Amino acid sequence: MSRRPLGRQEGFALLLTLTLVAFIVLLLVGLATYTKVETAIAGNQQRQAQARENALFALNVAVGQLQRQAGPDTRATATAEFVPGVNAQRRRYTGVWDNQDQSAAPVWLASGLESGVSPDVTAAVPAASQAVMAAANTDGSTSANNVVAALQTIAVPGVPGQSGSATVGRYAWWVADQGVKAPVAVPDASDAVDFGPWASVDQRGRIRQQIALGAVAADTAGAVVLEPRDAN
Repeated sequence: MSRRPLGRQEGFALLLTLTLVAFIVLLLVGLATYTKVETAIAGNQQRQAQARENALFALNVAVGQLQRQAGPDTRATATAEFVPGVNAQRRRYTGVWDNQDQSAAPVWLASGLESGVSPDVTAAVPAASQAVMAAANTDGSTSANNVVAALQTIAVPGVPGQSGSATVGRYAWWVADQGVKAPVAVPDASDAVDFGPWASVDQRGRIRQQIALGAVAADTAGAVVLEPRDAN
């Protein structure tokens, strides 16, 4: 017995079924791709938020160490550039000296050197655990003179699925000392500041301590006598 050829209705139904199946497959592929993209975006946002929290944590640690070590009036700060044999990566570290205890080692304001844990600034920071704080593009120097700081681990105890403490991130910080620099070619304009809050007698007497002044930058008439770009 021979099969009856498909009629026009049966062929249309088959074509419609194949079209619907193709549409469903395309829809599933689109949903899978959309889900993958959204998952990747969510992961990036999570890592970005975590990086910001780690950076904020490092900032809080740096500010806390700065207040703790350099806050008292008996402390003095200077960079490590004058330390004999200082490593090039640490030449711009800020050291804090206690003027009441001349025998005490300085405390360096950089991660990994808190509280004098390792006051040796002649050794290089291991490459596997360092973060570049000031690169060659910052000061025009070579990469060998980059200012780097040691990365510190952020460990959290009691993480589900982890035995002991688990590492959730790392951070690094460094405090630069800008106090050793003085502006030049800046005339003394303190007499022109006669408005509040410098209008009182007390503030007028301290005004030269509160505004930037030049280092032998101008004469009594206000004319600049030092031009740093002049070769002579």
